[in-house]
Amino acid sequence: MAAFAESKLAADLVHTRLLRRFHELFDGGWLNDNPVIAKESGPKSSPRPQPSSEQSSLVSRPAVAAVLKEEISMAERELLKSLSSVHDSSGTSLLLLLIWHQGLAVASVGDSRAVLCSADGKALSLTHEHKPYLQPERGRIKRAGGYISFDGAWRVQGILSASRSLGDPDLKANGIVIAEPEIATFDPIALHSHLVLLASPGFWDAISGEVACGFLSSRIAEPGFGAEGLARQAASKASADSLAVMVVKTNRDNSGTLS
Repeated sequence: MAAFAESKLAADLVHTRLLRRFHELFDGGWLNDNPVIAKESGPKSSPRPQPSSEQSSLVSRPAVAAVLKEEISMAERELLKSLSSVHDSSGTSLLLLLIWHQGLAVASVGDSRAVLCSADGKALSLTHEHKPYLQPERGRIKRAGGYISFDGAWRVQGILSASRSLGDPDLKANGIVIAEPEIATFDPIALHSHLVLLASPGFWDAISGEVACGFLSSRIAEPGFGAEGLARQAASKASADSLAVMVVKTNRDNSGTLS
């Protein structure tokens, strides 16, 4: 999981909360071949979606997407409560990658982006950046009574360069900025995947998906499957925005399981 953010406090709170919850789900066996509902150590939450009989004993991609949406919504509520208690108005973007036995899921809130790289270096965007100048984000902001302005970058209310975030309580009134995640699930084998690249806005301001995947295709033996070299290359272009890079290798072992 990656949380790329303007605020370390908000990012740390979201990261800690989601990491704990997914450990609970994994430890409870929810993503195993015979899933069970994870035991709750805290307040009771809603039941986890379970696969239907026609889905055999495997967790379906729609069920995983539903859990991701629920957990992100709960993380947003907890974050807003925590920020309120310390009178903090900061926020964070979120880019989350989940790989399990039969699939790959990506959840995004904000302007970070995930790209799938094929073995021959081709790039396929798995998420869309939530930028305020793009439709339907622009229309939603205006309908909510907000505005966007430009000062080198398009910003919501002249402040935030992303139209979705976790936290940022001062911008959440009337839905001007929202925390609704974009969630997509895939069969990476059908897509001929090789690597998934997750990066923050500062990286994408400097390097395109095609250039990044081409770079990684010949540097998979380097630290982080080439992430370190990519980060250095982006940093050399002197991006003013946050810069974080993560590369995840997607293979199947002999049993067909993703690793």
